[in-house]
Formats: sequence, structure tokens, C-alpha cells
Amino acid sequence: MTALPDEEPPLPPPPLIVRARYELARFGWSWIALGAALLFTAIASGSAAELDSAELTLIVVLIGLSLGCVLGALLLARRTGPEILYYRILDRAPPPPPVPRERSGATTRRVIPPAIGIVIGLLAAGLIGAGMMLVLGGQPRDEIGDDLAGGTLLTAAAWTLACGAAGLRMASYFAHWERMRSAEVFCRPLKAGTMRPVYWVERG
Repeated sequence: MTALPDEEPPLPPPPLIVRARYELARFGWSWIALGAALLFTAIASGSAAELDSAELTLIVVLIGLSLGCVLGALLLARRTGPEILYYRILDRAPPPPPVPRERSGATTRRVIPPAIGIVIGLLAAGLIGAGMMLVLGGQPRDEIGDDLAGGTLLTAAAWTLACGAAGLRMASYFAHWERMRSAEVFCRPLKAGTMRPVYWVERG
């Protein structure tokens, strides 16, 4: 029987599965902690104090525009809220395969390296974004170096905290669905939060 074009092929059994809500929550809290550390570093090192009011305004505009564009794209791309879209996927999910399940402590240790990797990427993007914003704001190129550290740290801190809030928000979607259905949602490692049929559901 030929599969319909919109049907997903069955997932091969993985060597290990993880509870999706746990992975999302671990990522969320890791990013909250890392974002707070970046913010503390910006303040404690004095690099944030190097920014005058005009430069700080430029950095705030950069953060607001970048986060606003992401949220706007999500709202324009989907009329249905993400919570409902996740619920539709989970309601059709098959039962989990008979494979080992990762312990919560192992999940915490596993997500820390990729969470740090994302923050490093955000620091690099923040460096570029802050530099471009300061140039567009009329800052002389030979003076940008004095303000770049503070702008980079503040931008990356805001983006990292936003990632943490998003991870915790998605974890709350899964937790709410699990309470409603008396079920547990599992997935492959590093697949939690994917808005595709990559989940297995164990119903109570």
C-alpha cells in the first residue's frame, strides 16, 4: 500500500529515549543560568557601564528587533498556537519502543554541552550584531572596541534568557498535555521541542 504524501515514515527504534519534558526543562534552566551569568559578567566587569545612553539604546533596539522578528514570524506563519499544534502531534503519537530510558540526572549532564555551544554561537552573533548596530548608530569605527564587549554580553544575555524562557514554555506545553492525558511523552535525545511527529507516548 502506497503511503500518502503527507504521511511520515515510521521511526526506527532508537538505542535510548528521553522524557521530552525533562529535556526541554533542562535546556530551559541551563540557558536561564547561562544568560544570568552573562548579564552578571557584563555588570561586574564594568563593560556594560562603558555604554552611554545612546549606545545602550542601540543595543536595546537590536535586542527588541531581533526577538520581535522571531515572535512575529511565528505568529504570521501559524494561526494556530504552538500549544495546539503540539497537542495534535502528541495525540497521534505511537507507544514507545522497548528500549532503555535515560535517567533525569543523565539528561541534565547531557544537555549542558550543547546548551553551552548554543550560547557560544549567540555570543558570536551578538558580537556581529552589536558591532553593526553601533556602526549604524554613528559610532566611529576606531571607538567601537571600547563598547563592543558590553554590547555583545548584553545582547547574548538577552538572547540566551529568551531561549531559556522558550524552553521552559515548551516544557509547560508537554507537562499540561501529560496531565490531561495521564501520559508520558518520550523522544530521541535532542529532539524534544521539534514540531514534527518524533514522539512516543506511554499512556497511563
